[in-house]
Amino acid sequence: GLAQDDLRRLLFPVGELSKEEIYAIARERRLTCAELPESQDLCFAVAGQTAFLFDRVELRPGPILDSAGHRLGTHRGLANYTIGQRRGLGIASEQPLYVLDIVPEENALVVGAEDLLFRSELTAVDANYISGGPPEDRARVDAKIRYRSPAVGATFRGVSAERFDLVFDQPQRAITPGQLAVLYDGDRLLGGGTIA
Repeated sequence: GLAQDDLRRLLFPVGELSKEEIYAIARERRLTCAELPESQDLCFAVAGQTAFLFDRVELRPGPILDSAGHRLGTHRGLANYTIGQRRGLGIASEQPLYVLDIVPEENALVVGAEDLLFRSELTAVDANYISGGPPEDRARVDAKIRYRSPAVGATFRGVSAERFDLVFDQPQRAITPGQLAVLYDGDRLLGGGTIA
């Protein structure tokens, strides 16, 4: 979400040091953080308790539906689920079921087979371009839809200054509204937007 004007003034306190070098300095100075394991989790969520982060409406039970709209069970509140999730659904099925969609207007969770998670396209909103404006319409880009996922080939389609579409070379699993679609040209960050 930063622009060039923001980036121009940023100072990174560890500069060119690697993570290993930072840990070595922390050990040398006997800092307790040198021995802590890395974490991508919410460090302030004691024992995994996160209910305090959400409005009661987001934690209200509601229907779990299959992709045809048949009720299969009851969820524990939409905030407890994410697209692509398999575990913790609390329903029995002959085949594994995955969260396909979260429908807040109906307080519903839609589940189905894993192959239904794959999509070839996405639309992103609130676009921000770091490298001086959007790519050319129909430009080839590398895109990431998750922090730990590899960048994959896609075609960029500019819809407006704030909105773009991506068409992936290969269908992608569990494209999730609210997450970021980040655009690259090799290792150069172009910008991105929020998946709608």
